[in-house]
Amino acid sequence: LDPIVDKFIFIESPTSHSKIKKEPKFKNQEKRFLKFQNKIDYYCLDYCVHDNYHYNDFAGREALQEILFKKYKVKADDTIIHGDLDEIPRPEILINELKEREKNHKPLTLMTDYRTLCFDLQDEERYQKGKEFYFPGSMVLKAKILYNNKLHSLRQIRGNPIINGRDFKDTFDLIDHGGWHFTYCAGINETVDKFKHFCHADEMNGSVKDR
Repeated sequence: LDPIVDKFIFIESPTSHSKIKKEPKFKNQEKRFLKFQNKIDYYCLDYCVHDNYHYNDFAGREALQEILFKKYKVKADDTIIHGDLDEIPRPEILINELKEREKNHKPLTLMTDYRTLCFDLQDEERYQKGKEFYFPGSMVLKAKILYNNKLHSLRQIRGNPIINGRDFKDTFDLIDHGGWHFTYCAGINETVDKFKHFCHADEMNGSVKDR
């Protein structure tokens, strides 16, 4: 994505969504990205202060939104690509969409090929049902949409769901095969750590947390 991205912004917390202290990851990996260091801005912020783990996920996205406007002074027509680290955009699809949609400001979601446990294990059942069953990955939107919307709220509806009877159909354009979702692909130890640390940790019922 280097040719089309002006700035890569990472935020990380030394506390997990489940309020467990952890070692931040990026600094140990920083040398891998030296080629892009002039474009990378990294922030380590301890935003996980809520007892509700999902609120901690939301807090991270709120912190990022605040950074975008206060530090970078993003303008209305600036394009923002927002997603989690395991949601990888397919570059050629993204570049093509941005070219074709130069004057179309409707937000889009890159619907991702869902890979579980290893890079080449694809969930075929999802794809037989149609793109609305793909995993919704990164969303692409104009900064002006964030004037009246929270980043974390948009994240919740990026797949055009029905929530509490409210239909968000056609809120986002869903882009077929827009990338990959590499969930739980970092090996067993990292996967167990994810179960302990992410915002769904309290839903794991102790099945793997104590391993």
